[in-house]
Amino acid sequence: MTQDPPCFALGMTEERDQPCAVLALRPGLEIPPGTTDLGFNLGYAVLGGADFELIQFTFELYGFATYNVQLNPSWSAAS
Repeated sequence: MTQDPPCFALGMTEERDQPCAVLALRPGLEIPPGTTDLGFNLGYAVLGGADFELIQFTFELYGFATYNVQLNPSWSAAS
């Protein structure tokens, strides 16, 4: 998360000897207090064909904003 916002990080960590995925979103705007009290909607899709692959994540913060992230899993920085 050393990149300038907006940015996104995808990784793995371990909790109680169990691997867990981590999704981190740094939108670059202050999220107003209380916005996350209702949680958020997370959507994802894996798109592609014989020539390309694309992973898309959608984060909807209810009543505030929706952020879309697209990752190319073939990009060396994505691994």
